[in-house]
Amino acid sequence: MFALIIFIALFDIFSPILISSLHLPQEIRWISYVVNLFIIIVYLFRKLMNRRVYSYDIFLLIISIITVTVAISNRQQLLTTLWGLWLFLRYPLIGVVFSEEKFSQRQNRTIEKIFYSLLFIEIFVQFAQWLSGIPSGDNLAGTFYQNGTGKLIFVLLIIIIYFAGKWISQRRPIGLLVTLAIGIVSSAFGEMKLFFFASILILFVSVFLYYFRYKLDKKILYGFSVIFVVIIIFPKVIDKLSYSQSNSIPFWKQITDSSFISRYTTFLSLDKNGRYDMGRNFAVQYVWKMISRDEMRLTFGDGIGSRGESKSLGSAGIQLLGGDLGLSTGSSLVVFLGEMGVLGLVCLFIFWVFTIFRCIRLINTWSVPYLVSIGYATLLFSFFWPIWLWYNTSWTLPGSMPFYWLMWGIVMHYSKKNSVETQNGI
Repeated sequence: MFALIIFIALFDIFSPILISSLHLPQEIRWISYVVNLFIIIVYLFRKLMNRRVYSYDIFLLIISIITVTVAISNRQQLLTTLWGLWLFLRYPLIGVVFSEEKFSQRQNRTIEKIFYSLLFIEIFVQFAQWLSGIPSGDNLAGTFYQNGTGKLIFVLLIIIIYFAGKWISQRRPIGLLVTLAIGIVSSAFGEMKLFFFASILILFVSVFLYYFRYKLDKKILYGFSVIFVVIIIFPKVIDKLSYSQSNSIPFWKQITDSSFISRYTTFLSLDKNGRYDMGRNFAVQYVWKMISRDEMRLTFGDGIGSRGESKSLGSAGIQLLGGDLGLSTGSSLVVFLGEMGVLGLVCLFIFWVFTIFRCIRLINTWSVPYLVSIGYATLLFSFFWPIWLWYNTSWTLPGSMPFYWLMWGIVMHYSKKNSVETQNGI
């Protein structure tokens, strides 16, 4: 299973540029879907064989039944409903499947090598794209190619968070420093505003966890030094590499000017392809107004898939078809709110608390360094789920999510109370 999950992640990362460069059909992307489906089928077969059910299995089953029932009662097409259910469960089930697998130190080394390789490949491709004349911005997204910076930034963040976990658990800061430095340059090429805030928040929480784990330690100064350097250098790198060429508004003003931030998060515009583009806060407010007209709708939303759409299948959810802004899906937070209502927000909160609790249990129970590293990395990424969900369609993002849910599965496996493995037996 480990190899198949890694294949899905890497295929989703490299397929966009291969499709564009080699003029391959878009349908080739479905290869990762087929592999993903195979993993899920194996998971279901295992459940039938061993009849072992965990709390998160029941949790996902109940949510799925409720949201599918709501969608069908609203007379949504079955194909659209199934597509929405697939998008909702696709990556989480990777984590559920791997929660029944052992994770070896050799596999951990493989992940580390892959992460280093991905960083250097992405920055190399971005640099080559920049030299070829592609302007800084959404299209300077490495292997994700056009309009791919939203996907690339989460690959960068998951890698940085992995090495932050290694620093906290093993006192090895080199990986974090190297990946953070490359991430700064990569995000500057792509004009990624989120990276500045995210890296600062991740480092602050990492320093706190490091201090909590080791109390007074000289190496704690490394964390504060890195934060200071990022704060000073990052805006200058951005202005030097990108905004000086394509935008008259300095980057520092864009991240500190309250009026600009307000306009950026609440705008509504029509792009050249005839699709509406919404600010993130505007999208949340828009969907909230849609579902708050009726108590049942506010509670349960319009059902799974109601804010989903697929060009390949030629389908769109009832909420998109019945709205005023076309097929603009919005962030994952908007999708959860529109499809599941307040119930969706409650479920997200339960998942958030449950995951953090299990990460803490693993960290406090195990002393195996690479497992503790994974625990801290999963804790760091999970802690910021509210931001990730608000910012992007992070729940369904290709590339980064298979890696996250792989780590989530590891945490679930080694934080079980009835785990029979011993620390020395791994």
